[in-house]
Amino acid sequence: AAVEGARVNVDGAILKTDASGVAEFSLRKGNYTAKISARGYVTATESIAVDASAVSKEVALTANA
Repeated sequence: AAVEGARVNVDGAILKTDASGVAEFSLRKGNYTAKISARGYVTATESIAVDASAVSKEVALTANA
């Protein structure tokens, strides 16, 4: 299920996810680290490689025990 209001930090640029669980960044070509956090979930860290076209990255958050 989508998590609304999750905080997505991509190398210091921070957005929150919308009702669909989406946060959209405009990034230059390169490699980035994204940290995704939300209340009640374990923080996830993902690597993202951006090339010349749009890149989608789906991240699954795990609920805290």
